[in-house]
Parts: sequence; C-alpha cells; structure tokens
Amino acid sequence: MAFTLPKAQVLAAILAGAVLAPLSAHAAKTELTLGAAAADIGSLDPHYSASTTDRTLVAWIYGGLVRFAPGTTDPAQIEPDLAESWDVSEDNLVWTFKLRPGVQWHHGYGEVTADDVVFSLQKSADANRSAFSSDYAVIETVEALDPHTVRITLKQSIPSMLGLLANYAGGFIISKDAYEERGEAFSRQPVGFGPFQLDSIEPGVAVIFSAHEEYFRGAPKLEKVTYRFLAAAAARDLAFMAGEVDAATGIADPRWLQRTKAIDGATVDIFDPAELSILHINTNKAPFDDIRVRQALAYAVDPSRIAQHRGADFTRVAKSVIPSNNLGYTEDNGHMTFDPDKAKALLSEAGIQMG
Repeated sequence: MAFTLPKAQVLAAILAGAVLAPLSAHAAKTELTLGAAAADIGSLDPHYSASTTDRTLVAWIYGGLVRFAPGTTDPAQIEPDLAESWDVSEDNLVWTFKLRPGVQWHHGYGEVTADDVVFSLQKSADANRSAFSSDYAVIETVEALDPHTVRITLKQSIPSMLGLLANYAGGFIISKDAYEERGEAFSRQPVGFGPFQLDSIEPGVAVIFSAHEEYFRGAPKLEKVTYRFLAAAAARDLAFMAGEVDAATGIADPRWLQRTKAIDGATVDIFDPAELSILHINTNKAPFDDIRVRQALAYAVDPSRIAQHRGADFTRVAKSVIPSNNLGYTEDNGHMTFDPDKAKALLSEAGIQMG
C-alpha cells in the first residue's frame, strides 16, 4: 500500500540571497560552495553509484545518449544528449543513434565516439562491472557502425528503450580509454563529458569540480563548485548562516522549514523527483494471508493525515505504487481510499472482532 510521496526527502536546498541577486547589484558569481548531507562519496563510477550524494555528482560529470529534460523526470520529455538523432525499426527492436560530432571528454581524453558508447552499455549489462546489469539484459547487441553511429538490437520490445539510455544509472556513458587506464581508481578519478569535471577529492571534507570548458552545450557559467561534506543538519545550517556555503541540503521537517524561511535573504527550494513510501506486508503470515484483512488495512489508513503530519510542503498523497512522474503511472488503478466503515466490514467478514 502506498501512503505518501515526499516531494523531497532530504533534498530541500537553501539558496543564499547573494546568489540570486540581480547582476546589476552584484557581479556574477562564478564559484559555488554546497553543503551536502553526506560524510563522503562512495563510487563515482556511474554504473555503481546508488546513494543520493553519488547520483548527484555523477549527473554533473556524465551524460547519456539521451536525457530527461531539465526539471522533469517525465519519460515523455526525454530529449537528445550525446545522440543528436535516432531511428527505430518498425518492430521496435533495432535502434540506430547518430552521435554529435566533436563532443569532448574531460581531462584531455579526446572525442567521444561510438566505441565509448558500445563499451559503456556492455559494461552496464555486465553483472561483474555494474549494479544495474539486469536492466540491460534485454539488449542483444550493441555495435559501432562508424565513429558516430551506434546500433542497438533488442531481444524483445520494451515500454521505454529511451529510459534505459537516459542520464541515469546504467545509461551514463563513460570514457573507455580512461576506464581501462585507471582501473579501480576510476571510481574516484572519473572521466565524463558532462558540464563539470572532477579536479580533486579530500576524503570526508569536500569534492572540487571545475567547469568543462569544452562542454558541447557551452561552458558553464560557474567556474568552480565545491561539494562540502556536512553530514549533520545543524552543521549545514550553521555553515549557511556563517556564509561558508552558498546552498545546503535541508531536511523534510516543518519546523526546519519554518525556521529557515525566516532567515533574511534565504530561499527554500523543494523539488522533485520524489521518493515513494510503501508499507510491505508478509502475506504468508496470519492474519494478512487473508486478502480481506489486507484490504481492511488499506481502507483503515488515512494517507492525508500522514501527509499532514510529515508536512504538506514536503508530502503529497500517493495514488499508485508507481510515482506520478514515472513511466506506467495511471490514476485508474483500483487504489483504495480511506473508508473506515469498509475496513470494519471486511474485518468482520474475515472473522476478526473489533474491540
């Protein structure tokens, strides 16, 4: 049963007023320091990155053949990234992608080619080199037809091929030469073609990024980003108040939100994508082996009260076990709504007496 869908579990960002000030009042800011809710990074090999921190950073470093349009996770709005165009066979089994020419890797590793794409997707599908290999089991072959053309053949048609190739998890493209040269060190010395390149890591302290001046969409306006590790919420708040960080990860707590909004010149941004909270039930254990009892529980829980308790700014009621911005979501799914009378009737029918 799905109860609530947080807009951001711990992803509310506080932005300093100076960052948002008009250019006429302040010179454009070219360096940004962020306070992160983490103690360190795990792996910056995108095919192993699983934590919120790691996924945030790999999204700056890498790109995919396609990408989710900025500001949305709607699969219907997937757009070109490394691939500038693609063709699909009538049976949806053969996908041919034309790559943008001249896209450059970080740190002087040269042009991104079809060989890099083939290597990356084969790695994503390899259980020994990827945590997301099962997602790519549907791929039969990946071939480089020429330096800027990739053909992917599927074993069977799937609902969203572009979703597999987007800028997330196994869809990220990495430099074949850099990976083979750096080996296990690649996870902390990554090479991508995204807007920012990693310059250095001070374990437990910070990760330093600089602008990828040859980024194919244009060099970022920020020249340097410091991702500072401040695992404790109080430490992030103090660093922000002291001007040591320009933005920091907040917490999904109404009291924190009220306190932070009162800071002069601060802006709180609560954003998607969200995380879905679900209650799992062991249907092999009595009394939940009776579907009437499970249905009664679903009718007995009022998700709106849970949302209210967690904070309306952070939480909304889920209408499906699939989040509303994910592929496959539909409101016409038989989801049960709060109805205590139905709950009591079902429990009585199941032979369970209410006290």
